[in-house]
Amino acid sequence: MSDNWIKKMSLEQGMIEPFVDGQKKTGLSPLDCLLTDMTQECLKILKYLQMLTQL
Repeated sequence: MSDNWIKKMSLEQGMIEPFVDGQKKTGLSPLDCLLTDMTQECLKILKYLQMLTQL
């Protein structure tokens, strides 16, 4: 897949949310970036579940 196709599908079809155009130089491997994103999503879910249990 070309970068142009990925960008087009991300912007038109919302396949990658949030989509960031251009690379970030973080010093992290793609796997590290994925794991970081997954951790952030898990934290959001945990926070939501905590909120639900307090209702």
